Amino acid sequence: MNESNSDTTIKDIRIVTKKFPLTKPYNLSFTILYHFISIQALVSFSDGRKTIAEVVPLLGYNDESEDIIIKNLTDWTKKIVGLPINDARIYIQKNIKSFPFSTTALLTAIDLYKFPIQELNHDALQYVIPTSTVKIEELKELLTNPNHTIKVKLTGNVQKDIFGLEQVRNELESYSKKIRFDANQAYTVEDTESLCEYLSINQYGNIVEYIEQPLPVGMENELGYLREKYNTINFMLDESIVKKGDLDLAIKNDILFIKLKLFKQGGINEVISIAELAHKKNIRVILGNGVATRISNYIENQIYNYHDHLFEYPLESNGFKKLRRQLNPILKVK
Repeated sequence: MNESNSDTTIKDIRIVTKKFPLTKPYNLSFTILYHFISIQALVSFSDGRKTIAEVVPLLGYNDESEDIIIKNLTDWTKKIVGLPINDARIYIQKNIKSFPFSTTALLTAIDLYKFPIQELNHDALQYVIPTSTVKIEELKELLTNPNHTIKVKLTGNVQKDIFGLEQVRNELESYSKKIRFDANQAYTVEDTESLCEYLSINQYGNIVEYIEQPLPVGMENELGYLREKYNTINFMLDESIVKKGDLDLAIKNDILFIKLKLFKQGGINEVISIAELAHKKNIRVILGNGVATRISNYIENQIYNYHDHLFEYPLESNGFKKLRRQLNPILKVK
């Protein structure tokens, strides 16, 4: 069948849910994960091609539960089957701001129709190594390896976090690479001040790449105040950045880093578009999702492969490494 892209329509969509146990519990500030739920969209096009994309719900990161995502995907599927792919995309993308996770599976599956997937050694790329302030022995071991960039998950209890860092003081003082701290919106302004004071007094500014989203969405101006007060410490916005216009929050408050990932931005097109604009605005972009399977991480790594100048290295598309069993990253069938 020789259809042009403009003539190609959505022939069928199947929504399936799969559960993937983790090799070990993954500590976040708002929950502990023991498995990932992958909600997958298998899209068939009128020219015979098929693609697959996913979303992994993370209630607490935002308000989209598994049930909400499945309902949205089911309702939207009924609306876009039979539509030309461009019209289907337009219908789904209007929901990105309200339901960024829900839109991801469909938008990414549609984008994969045109996106040039290449052979890529998924495992050869470098990724941050996740740990937390309550895993003292693991943190200590990672800090003795200068080949790693570490991402330390904070608990939301700043005193507990500082206590954990105190247990590895010797290792911190001799560590030669950068550490990324992530609070997942769990801190107050006072908590963030306490952590910044601790890091500043101990002169750890040289090893702290940034503190990621310490304050809840909507408190970006308060983070700007903290950035001005502790100007040797950088911050990053993650949950606050969904669409292009949200970059103004980073620019206004001198936040030098943002995080992009498929599950938050909508689809492949949105990730690339926001990254290009951030690059023009001299905002540094971290790419990748630690709560995803090989399906999504492989796409994020493909985006990096084509646009590596837009993103910082190492990547954070390392969710697949947390799984007890792996998926085949085949995303597109000709």
